[in-house]
Amino acid sequence: MTIADFCRENEKISKVGIKGMATPLKKAQDMLTDNEELLFAAVVGGGLTDINPGVLVITSTRIYQCFQGLLTKTDSVMGIGAAKELYLKDITSVKIKSGLVGGKLEILGITENFYLGGRNAILNKIRDVVNSARSNLQSGTSNESNKSLNYLEELEKLAELKEKGILSEEEFNSKKQEILNNNK
Repeated sequence: MTIADFCRENEKISKVGIKGMATPLKKAQDMLTDNEELLFAAVVGGGLTDINPGVLVITSTRIYQCFQGLLTKTDSVMGIGAAKELYLKDITSVKIKSGLVGGKLEILGITENFYLGGRNAILNKIRDVVNSARSNLQSGTSNESNKSLNYLEELEKLAELKEKGILSEEEFNSKKQEILNNNK
């Protein structure tokens, strides 16, 4: 699914369409790398108080937003647009403040902050996707490090058993190869 497909799908929730968003959609698609999984995209902003509506993208590693233009419609005609990004690992908090219909979402990070206004439904969905992606990122990292530690512990125990004479050289080498093969 492309970023434009995600944005069309989320139009029902956000009530903000992709019409007039050709420049930020193209920029957002160009910024997507092959090693990232696209998790979410929507057009955000576009209200009377929003100066820079744009496309918000959440991937397996980062969140980024490509804006319509810097201040005016002529910026987008000339192909000028701004973008900002924040890696999921650098997010320090995700807060939502809801009103009756709309609210504000704050995604605060070490290097960048995102402040989004809009309908509660789209803000809640963005918050949930960001938190889920952060959780997946953290659990993936910890699983890899746990696997690595278990692998090293197994090899150390094998070496101890060999030193104590419980395992022969042949048994040690066979078990060692088995552990190495299982941890490739």
